[in-house]
Amino acid sequence: MLVKISGTYCDNTPPVIQDCPQFFSGILVFGDTGSVAWPPITATDNSGQPPAVDRSHNSGDQFPFGVTNVRYTFTDAAGNSAVCSFIVNVGSETGISIRNCPNEVRVTTTDPNGRAVATWTEPEGTAANSPVMRVSTHQPGTPFPVGSTTVTYTFTDNSANRETCIFPVIVTVSTAAIRIMNCPNDITQPAGFGGAGTKFTWTPPTGGVIGDNVPPSVISQPDSIVLILQSGQTSVTANWVEPVVTDNSGTVTLLRQSHFSGASRFSVGRTAVEYLYSDPAGNRLTVTFDVIVNDINDNVDTTPPIVFGIPEDIVATFSPTESAVVTWDEPFAFDISGPATLITRSHEPGSVFPDGVTQVFYVFSDLSQNTVVISFTVTVIRIPATPCPADISETTNLASTPITWMETTGGLFVVTQRSSDSGDSFPIGQTTVTVTYFDFELIQILECTFTINLIAVNSPPSPPICPNIQPVTSLQGDFGQFVTWEDIDSCLDSEDGSITPDCNEQSGDLFPVGQTNVRCTCTDSAGALSECDFSFTVQVFGVDNIPPVVSCINDITREIPLNSFGVVVQFTEPTATDNSGTASVVSVSGRPGQFFLTGTTTVTYIFADASGNAAVCSFVVIVVEGKLTCA
Repeated sequence: MLVKISGTYCDNTPPVIQDCPQFFSGILVFGDTGSVAWPPITATDNSGQPPAVDRSHNSGDQFPFGVTNVRYTFTDAAGNSAVCSFIVNVGSETGISIRNCPNEVRVTTTDPNGRAVATWTEPEGTAANSPVMRVSTHQPGTPFPVGSTTVTYTFTDNSANRETCIFPVIVTVSTAAIRIMNCPNDITQPAGFGGAGTKFTWTPPTGGVIGDNVPPSVISQPDSIVLILQSGQTSVTANWVEPVVTDNSGTVTLLRQSHFSGASRFSVGRTAVEYLYSDPAGNRLTVTFDVIVNDINDNVDTTPPIVFGIPEDIVATFSPTESAVVTWDEPFAFDISGPATLITRSHEPGSVFPDGVTQVFYVFSDLSQNTVVISFTVTVIRIPATPCPADISETTNLASTPITWMETTGGLFVVTQRSSDSGDSFPIGQTTVTVTYFDFELIQILECTFTINLIAVNSPPSPPICPNIQPVTSLQGDFGQFVTWEDIDSCLDSEDGSITPDCNEQSGDLFPVGQTNVRCTCTDSAGALSECDFSFTVQVFGVDNIPPVVSCINDITREIPLNSFGVVVQFTEPTATDNSGTASVVSVSGRPGQFFLTGTTTVTYIFADASGNAAVCSFVVIVVEGKLTCA
């Protein structure tokens, strides 16, 4: 817009850019450069005149291998400017070379329902435009299920060229030779009368896996069953779902069971139910569970345990390549009957969780088989990696200090521009560093920031906080009064740490009638000090209790240049009058000529008369950073 100031017009509107691209790419042969062209980039201005343009590169220029930042700056006659920035990525025809990519990986297991650990030498990728990033769907040493699982390695170089290595991990069940037992010999017997046929019988043969010493395994079985015996009953029946058992041979035989669901009767007490299974090789498995019958006339515990320390729902963030290991403090349970037992849990602290929401549950039980289930959720969120490191905070005794840092790695990005480089010198105070980078997954230019905070080592300690003591009344005339106040907290110093304030008057002393001024000071080893003042009044019973009348001032606003951090502010101090003729300043939090930091600072003046009556004046000093666009 055009702003009219004192009869003239001031333009503070930058040019408007048309058709600013985000990304251009080219291909080259090793040892050469790539020619890259893009559509014309133009700008218009509210003045009607075409703005001047400054280009870092021209369309059709030869670009080297890798990423180059291109910048167009348009400036109008008033000095307002606008910038178009994009990157040119020149890649290679030959791409990425992959070594050690397996054709397939084969492993065996003896359990058809189990897993087998597969290992391999990881493939490697090389390219002229290094580094090459490797991301895989699986790692060597991982358990794989029976069947075929596809493993994919993706390699990406610094120019976003990609190549993949894909191979299967095949887990098969070992097939040992089958041993046949009780195979009948050839059978010969006379034909029937007149050549008629005859009936043959034999005992069927059996078989087993040679060398099989693995017993059957349980897939599911009943938990303990608790029943109540009603008045007049002597026994009850129990119902359950039969155990489910498997074996590597594929055949499981139930040899014996002690009780039958829906048929067997159980009397008061605990009864063990037993199932005995065998495979063709004679390996056996026993499955047991209890049926507990309590008499309704007995004092039966039907109250489940009480669980303590149930975790809140957990939300954990990780980078795209970081293993999502989540920990928590485990819950525990108590019961009126005695100890409570953890029966099962779905996950342990320190488990690796998949992306998204996973429910975690715990099951506790008491001696009477009363159970309770608690649950919470674990949510795993992936945050895209950025090159920015964590914020940096250091102390210094120099006006300007070099600071170095390491940018993070692990993401599919390349840095194109920095507002400051590692090793640059930074002033006292806080500086924000902006890093511009191109994200190959999102195909766009992004920014991240971090702060560098330099703290002067010779800065004074934090000021002590003085108390605000109400007037004290002496009932003994001019004798005075003992006055106490709470201990004043220690000051904090960047070098010396905690410093105890030193006051010219001590709490608990006898103070005369009238006003007493107290000053408390914190001094560090370098001699820098900070202080606070307070006062109180000892008055004779029945004297003046009218406070002073204060003439306060308005709030103050100062504008300073960018990155100035603060300014010295002058102002006329508030005043006060009192019916006694004298009103004194007893506490001040800011004085004229003091350096005020950027932001809002509250300044407070406290006035009191000789009788201890007090009045307060408060106003704010606002310091804002900015710049005037027009004189």
